[in-house]
Amino acid sequence: MKSLPVNERITLKPLSMEMSGEISKFIVQNYDQLSPWFEWLNPDYSETDTIDFISRSISKDPIISGFNFAIIVEGNYAGTVGNHGISQMHNSSSLGYYLGKEYEGKGIMLNSVRAVIHYLYGELKIERLEIRCNIDNLRSRAIPEKLGFKLEGNFRNAEMVKGVYRDWAVYGMISDDFKKNRETLLKVDK
Repeated sequence: MKSLPVNERITLKPLSMEMSGEISKFIVQNYDQLSPWFEWLNPDYSETDTIDFISRSISKDPIISGFNFAIIVEGNYAGTVGNHGISQMHNSSSLGYYLGKEYEGKGIMLNSVRAVIHYLYGELKIERLEIRCNIDNLRSRAIPEKLGFKLEGNFRNAEMVKGVYRDWAVYGMISDDFKKNRETLLKVDK
C-alpha cells in the first residue's frame, strides 16, 4: 500500500510496526473517548495489542482482507481509517475509523474518509461502500451524512460493547452516488 496525501497537513500512511509505540500511547490517552464504541479496547490495552493489530493488518492481502491507514496530522498520529476488505463477489466494502479527542471538529476525519473513498471508487472501482456506526455515536454518524451516504437503516443489537448490545446506523454509497457527488467528495479542505 502507498501513502495517500489528503491535504497540506494530513497524510494517510499504511500502518507499520514502527508506529506501534505511538499508536498504543495514543489509544491509552484516548481510552475514555474511544472505549464506549469499541469492544476491543479494554483497560489493560497495551503496545502488545497494537502490535497484534498491526501484524494482522500488514500480513494479509490489503485489497481482499482490508487495509488500515494511520492518520498523520503535521507529523503526529491522530487516528486510524481503514476498510474491512473488498468482497470479490459483490465488489463492495465497508469503512471504520477513530480519531483522538484533540483532533475532533477540525475536518480531519471527514477529509481522511473522503481520500479513502476516492481511492476505493477511483482506483479500485468498487460498486458499494458501507459505513456502520453505533447509533448513539453522533460524531461518527456525521461523516457519512456529510459525504452523501444514504442512511439505509438500523441494525438492532448489531454489536456487543462492554456487555451491552448496541444498534448500528448503516449508511451506504453506490458507484452512481459517488459519480453524482464526485465534486463534493473530491473537495478537500486545507
